[in-house]
Amino acid sequence: MPHDMPLAQADEIKAREKAYSQETQRQGKWQQLHRVVGQYANYGIVDVDSHDELHAMLSGLPLFPYMACATMARILFQFGTNVFFLIAFMIASLT
Repeated sequence: MPHDMPLAQADEIKAREKAYSQETQRQGKWQQLHRVVGQYANYGIVDVDSHDELHAMLSGLPLFPYMACATMARILFQFGTNVFFLIAFMIASLT
């Protein structure tokens, strides 16, 4: 977030961010969330059905305009016609 953003505005955005991420966790979409030591960053694992769903979920984060995101998908295993992916991402503050 910009360093000159008023503290009350920053606190409000952070509160919305926390509520949003907790709701996605309750829904089972955001399965793991880990802090990166020494950085204002997270590493997460999500369960989504498509790239579009992942994009909607990440871009819905209130802090998204202030983030740099990198995603990666790995095939975990295939069972019949079902392919199971691990989708992980890193989010870091731009400022």
